[in-house]
Amino acid sequence: MKGITTKNWSLKGKGGTAKANADLLPHIIRFCYQNDIHFSELNNAYFELFINGLMAEKHQTGKKKDLKVRSNTRVGKIGRQTLAFLVDCSGIVNLATH
Repeated sequence: MKGITTKNWSLKGKGGTAKANADLLPHIIRFCYQNDIHFSELNNAYFELFINGLMAEKHQTGKKKDLKVRSNTRVGKIGRQTLAFLVDCSGIVNLATH
């Protein structure tokens, strides 16, 4: 997530790289909300549950019924961006507590 503060991310067009990366974060926010978990409480077990849930999710209706909602590649992108976000959050929390 540091890309936006160091100007490594494009904001051109419809938000560029910054928007593309931000679009990957609602999944972890929703997971934490639904499971009543604070970001600071996330550990390996929760993260594994989060990733497995993303991989297992299937369409419920229509022509794609019972097909995976997202590819493994997309889940990998979501996972990497989520970890980057959490690392940045931990740095902010650590700075705020010292």
